Amino acid sequence: MILSFKHEPKGVIEVFIDEEHWGKIHASIFGKFPKFQAASLEEFESAFQEIEYRKAYPFALKQLTLKSMCSYELDKALSKKCVTKETREKILETCMRAGYLNDERFAESYIQSCQRQKLSMKAITFKMRNKGFSDLEVKKALSNSFSTESEKESILRLLETRYKSRDLSQPKVRNKVIGALMRKGFATRHVFELLKPQHHP
Repeated sequence: MILSFKHEPKGVIEVFIDEEHWGKIHASIFGKFPKFQAASLEEFESAFQEIEYRKAYPFALKQLTLKSMCSYELDKALSKKCVTKETREKILETCMRAGYLNDERFAESYIQSCQRQKLSMKAITFKMRNKGFSDLEVKKALSNSFSTESEKESILRLLETRYKSRDLSQPKVRNKVIGALMRKGFATRHVFELLKPQHHP
């Protein structure tokens, strides 16, 4: 068996066995000059998964130390480094079992961070979907840490800080503030309710 490699941009390495394309690996996982010992294709393929796991797992742990991640984000980071689906699933399972990866804990922390940024429930929902959370998971996480009152509190904080100097008795000014709040994703009914005259800052 003749094993050869072709280096592509961004660290991607094409693997050829007996001049036939076999697959892709990444320099971030296997190094710039990967080495494999195998006498046949069958021997190479049977050993590859274990070798890939052994090399990709430390990469995954490093990603988790650099940034808090959910399982979807870690899976995506590994996928970008050409790690096979089977190995990615094994790494995610190991990280979850060890407590390095916890989607529920991540969701709770992420929502709290978004609330500190005064983001609306709608905006947080959109962001969480982009992180791979299903509608059911988003609903559950938000119900645990977000309520109608907390959304109203976020709007009030903005009215008392960012828009404090605005004269909301002026229709044009009031409409601009309403538009700004709605663009942030706050529920229309909450915005109009809190921008009634008695709620002017």
